Amino acid sequence: MREALYFSGIRWPAARVVDRKQLIDDDDPVPGLVPVAVSYVDALVIETTGSGRPYEVNFIEGWWRDFAEGRLDDENHVLRFLRRRGDPFGVLAPDGTQISTRSRTWRDLKKVLEVAATAWEPQLAFTPAGISRFRPERRQGAERMFDVVTGPAATGWADDLGVHYSGISRSDHAKTLAAYLCAAAAASVEAGLDMRRCGHCGSWFTLHYANARHCGNSCRAAANSNRRSPHVVVSQDHNP
Repeated sequence: MREALYFSGIRWPAARVVDRKQLIDDDDPVPGLVPVAVSYVDALVIETTGSGRPYEVNFIEGWWRDFAEGRLDDENHVLRFLRRRGDPFGVLAPDGTQISTRSRTWRDLKKVLEVAATAWEPQLAFTPAGISRFRPERRQGAERMFDVVTGPAATGWADDLGVHYSGISRSDHAKTLAAYLCAAAAASVEAGLDMRRCGHCGSWFTLHYANARHCGNSCRAAANSNRRSPHVVVSQDHNP
């Protein structure tokens, strides 16, 4: 049975990149080590129009790994995520408010989720039908996901979890998408289940059934009728 986790968010189908800036890479891979040369990284500046599209999630899903494994300077990856899932920190707005993928919150969130993702092997054969196996011996390392980063994305996510009631049934409620992603990653590591990419939209999902090929009923129905992805974006090849 899937673990309940409720989140209500807004996806941004009209999100677009309006600028690409080169900034000094201030990430310190080895604390205390002085870099021998200055390196630069690309930062995407994004804005949106329209009112967005509301959506809801009621369970722990595996697509936190989509954010973990994509590059923040990859325009296609970032826009796919924003158009399908929304802004992790709820800053992007149609009033002209812009966001940058080089912000500390975005980078810290990605680092946290990257550590969680180390508990799984790469997808076999790098095809949508392949399985990414969970390695129990890697669980302890993945559990350090919130120890390796000290920014708000790593330490403040639990503060954005509340309680949601449907009748007398109780479930956790994520107030932000970032909190949902972190909670979903932690629960996925604890559950230790294999994962696979959806055969239609390409998103990661947890294998609750060994023969599952799609992340949900909408993608399954769309694949059977050969329709466009119900998640705004089209299927993508996943070539490492």
